[in-house]
Amino acid sequence: MADFQYLTASEILERIKMEQVSAKEVLTSLINRIKSVNGSVNAIVQLDETGALSQAEAIDKQLRAGKNAGPLAGLPITIKDNIEVSGMITTGGILGRKDYVPTYTAPVVQRLRDAGAIILGKTNCPPFCAGFETENDIYGLTKNPYDISKTVGSSSGGEAAIIAAGGSYLGIGSDSGGSMRWPSHFCGITSLVPTFGRVPRTGTIPPYFGFLDTTQIGPMARSVKDLSLILPIIMGPDNSDSRCMPLSYHDPEIVSLEKLSIAYYTDNGFVEPHKTVKQVISKAVESLEKLDLDLEEKYPPATHEFYDVGGGLNRFSANIDRDTIPEIREWEEPIEMYPDKIYNLADSWLAKAKTAKGDGAMLGLEFYFWSIKWDTYRSKILQFMKKYDAIICPISAIPAFPHGESSSSEFNPLELLSYTHPYSLVGLPSVALSGGTTNTGLPIGFQVISNHGNESLILKLGSYLEEMLGGFQPPSL
Repeated sequence: MADFQYLTASEILERIKMEQVSAKEVLTSLINRIKSVNGSVNAIVQLDETGALSQAEAIDKQLRAGKNAGPLAGLPITIKDNIEVSGMITTGGILGRKDYVPTYTAPVVQRLRDAGAIILGKTNCPPFCAGFETENDIYGLTKNPYDISKTVGSSSGGEAAIIAAGGSYLGIGSDSGGSMRWPSHFCGITSLVPTFGRVPRTGTIPPYFGFLDTTQIGPMARSVKDLSLILPIIMGPDNSDSRCMPLSYHDPEIVSLEKLSIAYYTDNGFVEPHKTVKQVISKAVESLEKLDLDLEEKYPPATHEFYDVGGGLNRFSANIDRDTIPEIREWEEPIEMYPDKIYNLADSWLAKAKTAKGDGAMLGLEFYFWSIKWDTYRSKILQFMKKYDAIICPISAIPAFPHGESSSSEFNPLELLSYTHPYSLVGLPSVALSGGTTNTGLPIGFQVISNHGNESLILKLGSYLEEMLGGFQPPSL
């Protein structure tokens, strides 16, 4: 049974399909693995063992009867704790929601369930999915399976940790500025941040509404093939998320890697990366040189503007005295915030916001002009993308750092933000890949980025680079 733990999702599904193993056997093996490692990494925060076993038995019955149980039949998966699953505690890492059990299942989860996947449990995330470490007052700190003294990053750190530790074949996370990519980099796995608007975000905590948003939901796994398996299942409008739209998509297998123009860079001009990060990018470029490609060492000059634009947009709430708007803390309470309910709640919030006081409170007109500046920034990045089919660059300038270091005065957030957030502000798709390790065994990742709607290309490139560089390597945990 232990041999199952580091198979890919695609390999497990093939074994179930060929009746080499039952869904119940796979699930039992995975539950045993979780019980073995979770005490060390603290990644799984809710485990629905009884419900999952019941689902596995039902799927096995369907398969024995020769029925089609779906493309993911019998695959156990995990879900980040900010994505709602009916009947399963979903906190978003927020203390006020520690006992919140939604009556609603997020569309992305329901689509996976309808495809035959088994929702095994929820994984840890920080409050409101913010910050650089996965820790909260409900479940505590998630630790890196390669070195438990090191961070897993944030905010999809629970997913990355349990996938790397062999306790999950595949998970769903969310990323606003690096929240899937940083943990993938720190934990040596792969993940896909889709084009903004590709996958519905309905049923998330906090609710991703309003135009100041870069958040996207996507798959996390140990192989690029698994990312390609999941994207077609979870993508497409749900008639609830107003930003989610139908976008064309092609099977990555039919994409040609010939005559592409690819930009790559290591140092973005903000922070010089760790030597191993440089080495990983060099190895990726050397691998691409074996193909008929046009490679150029260059980064979008506009990325130097991201800190100004991102910081300006986020100053809308700067210096506001929270005691003057206590009711806005409703987001911290276990109330349902689905579109039909939020419309009326928003009227209440608008009225309460008028009581907000603070010397640095931003005027609505000022916020409007910042949004114009944001759009011009996006246009500059898109102009760069006219010349290149893809960009290859680091995810972070540094490997996984010790717990608590991000709270120190010496910590430089640009070591992480400056490589991922410039592209989140534009909504571009990105595949995170593992490319090597430090001399102490910590994983080092990198990302492949392309233009809107071009996930097929970066999944094909990612699959090639994964094969060339070795991809995921299990920890000794």
